Amino acid sequence: MFAGGRVEIARPLEVGQPAERMSQVSAVAVKQGKSGQLAFVTVRASTYANSSVR
Repeated sequence: MFAGGRVEIARPLEVGQPAERMSQVSAVAVKQGKSGQLAFVTVRASTYANSSVR
């Protein structure tokens, strides 16, 4: 399930140029809900093209 997100675009990608996306789990919080445990995971992702963040 996806709860929400934010996007910041430093520079646009160029059509036809290779790009790479790197994702990292930066935080995990386990909480107790009415029907059991819930895990909230924060994932940070960066997209690189020509060795710079896009």
